[in-house]
Amino acid sequence: MQTAQVIPFQFEALEVRTLLIDDQPWFCAADVCAVLGYAKG
Repeated sequence: MQTAQVIPFQFEALEVRTLLIDDQPWFCAADVCAVLGYAKG
């Protein structure tokens, strides 16, 4: 099993963690929600 490497991605000066899994980008949902301004309700 291969370990995925976290790749930082900048979106509007905020960092979104990404991983490459089987050559496909996967984004950390918590980071995407924070960038978009979503919060727990």
